[in-house]
Amino acid sequence: MRVSGENVLVIHDGSPEALVSCLICPDPGQVVAWFHPFVSSARNSRMNAAKRQVDLLGLDSLITPGGNETAAGERQGGQYLETLMLIQAVSAATARGCGKVIWPIRNGEDLDLASDAADRALLISRLITIDSPMGASPVRIETPLLDLSLEQMLELAGDLDAPLEASWWCQRDGSTPCGGCSACTQWRTAIARTKVTTTAVGTA
Repeated sequence: MRVSGENVLVIHDGSPEALVSCLICPDPGQVVAWFHPFVSSARNSRMNAAKRQVDLLGLDSLITPGGNETAAGERQGGQYLETLMLIQAVSAATARGCGKVIWPIRNGEDLDLASDAADRALLISRLITIDSPMGASPVRIETPLLDLSLEQMLELAGDLDAPLEASWWCQRDGSTPCGGCSACTQWRTAIARTKVTTTAVGTA
């Protein structure tokens, strides 16, 4: 599932999905991590995880959008945020000379949500061709993890030797995952099923 070798912007939130999306790129030095401006839970911990991943993987850089646009978008909520996020990510990718945006969204077996996300990425890719001189999209949006279950994503992480302890999946801020929220419960169950190992606290 490796993506082609070119400058890539990964929409980042410190999650295991973002980590895996960075690792499927052939050259980490060509990957720009763009911190998702509309992160609604555990923002501080997710930001710290994103910084750890940039340092650990040797990514090109981490871009952190400003707070004003974040506040304005959060008042709208829902799928509007996904659209706004993707447009902003494409703008950032264009400014950095990236030919591709990787959106690490993962809807697993929810085919309706997966279809909506795929359509959204495609439509925005087409929308940005309007101002392209040759009528071709200057930036492509890809969703390589879209239809994977959590267990499948973890198996891929294992194949890539992903340092999962450098990611954040918990719904709460803290020095370690809380172990009690729904995300931690799902994570712990998936780890047990796949036998993927991680040194992160809260997975036992």
